Amino acid sequence: MNSTTLVTIVNTLDSGKSEAPKQIKLFPLGLVKSLKGDFLVDAEAYNSIMNHFRAHKVDIPVDYEHQTLQNVQAPAAGWITELTLKSNGVYATVEWTDKAAQYIKEKEYRYLSPVVSVREKDRKALLLHSVALTNTPAIDGMTAIVNSAKGTPAPVKDKKDSEGTERAEFSEKTPPLSSDSETIELTEFIKNLYQMLQLPEDAPFSDIENRIRELLQATSELKLEVNSLHFEAHKQQVDEVVTVALKSGKIMPYQKDWAFRSAMSSLEDFSTWVKDAPQVVPMREIAFESLILKDAPTRSRAHELMGLSSEDVKQYGGKSL
Repeated sequence: MNSTTLVTIVNTLDSGKSEAPKQIKLFPLGLVKSLKGDFLVDAEAYNSIMNHFRAHKVDIPVDYEHQTLQNVQAPAAGWITELTLKSNGVYATVEWTDKAAQYIKEKEYRYLSPVVSVREKDRKALLLHSVALTNTPAIDGMTAIVNSAKGTPAPVKDKKDSEGTERAEFSEKTPPLSSDSETIELTEFIKNLYQMLQLPEDAPFSDIENRIRELLQATSELKLEVNSLHFEAHKQQVDEVVTVALKSGKIMPYQKDWAFRSAMSSLEDFSTWVKDAPQVVPMREIAFESLILKDAPTRSRAHELMGLSSEDVKQYGGKSL
């Protein structure tokens, strides 16, 4: 089973309204920057989060200051009852308690900090653990909480991993050897290993372990960057197909989020649907850009019959009657 880590991020709750928002943005799509390491939210990640949410059939808690992660009483500030995917991120519908709603209204709590479980091998989000109202989006405040519940399994000795390969912890002690030839072979191997890792030959074995961990971390970060670029390219294709559907009158403007989810699920199937679907919206009823004055007729037949001059039309908006 893949090991995971709990990760927190911070969003602002300030929506410009005086009331607690019923729908909140949890995190954007693509590469997400976090205090505990970056992670990726793509179509696979969203599906995993949704599948866990639906399978458990339990609302996700919104607490205060990540108390759910601590072994203390954790009163709810609200409950997430629904998750949805939009073109700019993953959103949650929240039922706030009266107390939390008042806190938010009075701006006594301003920030939102989701906690997600992240798969370590590719840094993809797997599930939404909880969400917290917080006023301390600082590294020291967040790090202590997350460190107390990393969700990382303890090291396992001499166990087989998912690929059937034997794993063993590093040891400062050299294993017993059965012959002088094996001793020479191991000595040569260690010497070459020090050279490859650019370590002095008198460095302890722990330095070898640390250097390998650094290299694995760098590889993981590079893989995450590549995966995020692939997802951004895919998302751009999805956005373009949805825009074509809108501009060709195949979907109504209010169907944009549904279209985005459908295209994210299967771009090929949605593209085929757009190609075969009938036009349902007259093109004159869709305005994708604001109409500017120079593009509007300065004087129509109706204006002429009403005795309005071109100057009158320009002065009062230039809109045809």
